[in-house]
Amino acid sequence: TLVLLYLFVCGGLYLIGYWSVFSFDFIGLIGVMEIPKTFIKPFSISVGIMVVGFLIGSMSKSKSQKEPTENSFGKKAVLRKDITNISSLSLLLGGIAFFVGSYFFSKSKEFWELAAIICVLVVGLKLSNDKFLDNLGIESNFYRCLFLISVLTAIYCFMNGKTEGARVYSNSGVKCVNSRLVHNLNPVFAERDSILKCLGFLGDKIILSSLDNKRITVLNQSAIDGIELIDTTIKK
Repeated sequence: TLVLLYLFVCGGLYLIGYWSVFSFDFIGLIGVMEIPKTFIKPFSISVGIMVVGFLIGSMSKSKSQKEPTENSFGKKAVLRKDITNISSLSLLLGGIAFFVGSYFFSKSKEFWELAAIICVLVVGLKLSNDKFLDNLGIESNFYRCLFLISVLTAIYCFMNGKTEGARVYSNSGVKCVNSRLVHNLNPVFAERDSILKCLGFLGDKIILSSLDNKRITVLNQSAIDGIELIDTTIKK
């Protein structure tokens, strides 16, 4: 039950991140079982980041064990304190930079790509601190790893949704269709926009938008039966 709930939370965070770029209310259109599908990609990336971090940590630990000194415990304590201070400062500065950047570059794919990487690394560094996990009562290495993957995956789901939304918003690698070929499309809509881009599918609906993102229409998927969606990049 907890696993299923977690899948829905992560999937929901991705959808919120994606559709918030277009200020589109998707709640009434989304099918319940569609939500967990968006969990797979962020989970895979988060696990990859954790594996890389684990390997780096293991290499550092092995190196430190090969060169023991009388002051090794003191050095470890100082190093741990430095890491804690750096992670706390990075988290503070990163948080400020994130909120400022998300205000001025909310539609920038490059910003969200960079923000996703930095956010996962900074939060991961902070959460992996032994003292922080000890305070939460998490002592087992297995549960520590599981906790980190769970938190980082949830964060990356939202950030990845923002990134994908910004990519489609900027017309980079979008699926387009000739509006005159779409069945049951409002004639006024077709006259104003000869080309429409597909924002996505929700339930049995397809969401189409003008290239300038000012007009969005919701149609049944049957509206594009027999019509090929063409992958392209269009400059606004």
